[in-house]
Formats: sequence, C-alpha cells, structure tokens
Amino acid sequence: MYDSIIEHSRTVSQVVQEIKNSLRHLYSDGEVNYIIRIIFEKLMNYSRTDIIVRHDNVIESDTGNRIRQIIDELLTGKPIQYIFGEARFYGRDFFVNSHTLIPRPETEQIIEIIDNDNKDKDLRVLDIGTGSGCIAVTLARILKFPTIDALDISEEALAVAAENASKFKVKINLINADIFNYNPNDTYDIIVSNPPYVCNDEKMDMYVNVLDFEPHSALFVPNDNPLVFYKRITELAQTNLKAGGGIYFEINPRFANEIETLLLNAGMEKVKIIEDIHYKLRFASARKPKLKHLFL
Repeated sequence: MYDSIIEHSRTVSQVVQEIKNSLRHLYSDGEVNYIIRIIFEKLMNYSRTDIIVRHDNVIESDTGNRIRQIIDELLTGKPIQYIFGEARFYGRDFFVNSHTLIPRPETEQIIEIIDNDNKDKDLRVLDIGTGSGCIAVTLARILKFPTIDALDISEEALAVAAENASKFKVKINLINADIFNYNPNDTYDIIVSNPPYVCNDEKMDMYVNVLDFEPHSALFVPNDNPLVFYKRITELAQTNLKAGGGIYFEINPRFANEIETLLLNAGMEKVKIIEDIHYKLRFASARKPKLKHLFL
C-alpha cells in the first residue's frame, strides 16, 4: 500500500493524503490530522502551516521509508506517542513508554485548578500514581518553590518520571511504593492524584490503542470497588494533609456523586466537582478544614 511513498518521488500533499487513506478506518479525522502533524513535526520539523505552504515539496526516500514504518505501527493500534516516545502535556514534550499512561489533554486542567487555588510559596505536594511525572514535573515548574514527592508502584514508570524531571530541570522526590501499604512521615499542602478509575466493564468501549498498549494497572479498577484508590487517598489525606490543604482528583464521571459524598463524609469542605473541556465531570477538589482556635 505504501510502496508509492518509497519508489517514487512524492510531495507533502500526496503523502498526507496517503496517510489519511491508510488510517481513516482506524482513527477519526481529528486523530488522523493530529498524527500527520506529529509525523511531519518530528521527521521534517514542519509546523502545521509548513504542511500547507510546502505542500509541493518532495519528500526524500529515507523519510518516506520512515513514514511507512510509522504507518505500519499505527495500523497495529500502537499510539503515535509510544512510537516517538514523547507526548505533549502543558506545552512540553514528556518522555513516555509502555510503562506509563499517555498524558491526556483533559488532565492539563488539573494543573490550572491547582495553580489557581494555591498562590503561596514553599508548598509541599504529593502526587500519587505519578506515571510519567507529567503532573509532578509541571507543578514543580509553575508553583513557587515547591517540594514535590511523586509516588508510583512501578519502578519502570518512576524511571521515566526521573528522565522527565532531568529533562525539564526540576527536582522531584521519587517514591517507589504501593499506596495501600504506604504511610508518609510528612504532611502536605497539596495531595493530587490521577489514579486508575476505569471499571473493567468499560473495556469493551475502549479503543485498541489503549487496551493493547497502555498499562492496565494504571487504568482499571474492579467493578465492585471502583473508588478503591479514592477511598485510600482520602483516608491518607485525613492524617497527612495539612489543615487548610487541598486534595485534587481526576475522576470517572460515572462516580462524580459518590466521590463528592466520599470527600464530604471525610470531613472535607469546599468540595467541588468540575467539568473538563468536553463538559464531562472530570475533577474533584476539596479542602481540609483549618484548625479552629478556642479563646477562653
């Protein structure tokens, strides 16, 4: 199908069309256009405008060969982010691999929520289930002189987070631990987590590029205990979140009401369920009550 890319001189516009024809049965038009932008950016340093303006430019055979390899991988369902080993998050290209989830655009909003809520400096932050470290590293970049602890059960994921911390020149403290067996010695101003929250019965509705390639341990929870991570993290917050501190979750919209109730029953205040950019209930935030002083 792709021999024409290799054997003959092809222009940018011709290759773009061939990519569209090859992938349209697997991906939406928006996803195909995104993939095209990534391919041309990574292989030819082309911007979206360059693809249009330079549509008559001839693509070299070596680049054509590489495009063929990429398309073959994409046809298996492998995400473009794993092919190039990078994913864009909050304006930065983070290292990712099969041991880490691919950061979603929606997740960027939790950074904005935390930034808007927390203007003090020297805040201590715990990121639970850090994966690639995209949340921890980004908070280290935008908050004022924070101390960031980033926890994950996967040593391989923490190795990726360490690479990203080095790449973006920030310090985060990496903790290899199972949150169900871990009791921090420190207290925190912010606890944030994007934990596994997809129920096993939702697998049938997911794309092959997620099911076959992204780590299931970072995605799925039992049908009979979908809030297992939220319960544990909320329990931890009761002892390890400072008075007045904030807790932030990315959530499954199916369980927004249950998570709101969980936080309220734990004694949290200012509980909010927040929509994402697609108007889905995607985030939860709350504050631990401040200590009240008794005056005699």
